[in-house]
Amino acid sequence: MYNENNIDEIITVILSSKGYHKVPILQEGTNCYLKRYSDKLGYYVLCYYDKKGISIHFCFTGIMMPDINLMDFYAGIHLEILEMYNKTTEEPIIVAVEKIKAIEPYLETASEIILQELMNPILPIEKLFLYRDTIIAYDILKNDENLQEKFALLEKELYKVCKKRSISKKHQTICSSFIDWLPKDYFAEKGFLNIEELRQNIILYIYAQELFEE
Repeated sequence: MYNENNIDEIITVILSSKGYHKVPILQEGTNCYLKRYSDKLGYYVLCYYDKKGISIHFCFTGIMMPDINLMDFYAGIHLEILEMYNKTTEEPIIVAVEKIKAIEPYLETASEIILQELMNPILPIEKLFLYRDTIIAYDILKNDENLQEKFALLEKELYKVCKKRSISKKHQTICSSFIDWLPKDYFAEKGFLNIEELRQNIILYIYAQELFEE
């Protein structure tokens, strides 16, 4: 039977050699390891475990919060690498993570297709279109020359937080205040009529971007 205390050490040692880093635990019984591919795409290794068993998932998709919603995001590549119950030993866990290392180089060949899928959703699913609008809104904020200094400070503040713990209400408020500080018609002039729907997504997207920074 595997030792839960050793799971993190085993996976971290193997994945760190490929440039992955662990992020703060988002929920009990879940470890997450990230690696940035580009400004809009990233790799995710999610490990769920409890006394009954363990499962390991590998994803290559858009930058987002690596929570339970990631597995229900219908864009990109999502693979279940391992799912075992009862008397699980450490050996299959090691093999599963080594398999991820072997698979990764082949997944990156799909990067352009995934990016196209994110920017031009194929499936008629609302959250895919909301995610696309979130990316566009984020790019507008980040590339606005009049906002670069304030936006850089916001990113720096979130970076300090995300390396220690999950985002708090306090820091969500900081992000929200930044959006409120913008001219009232800032997003409307750029074609976004319902900013309230986008607000939380933009906040979490900014935070997710910082999670991917080492």
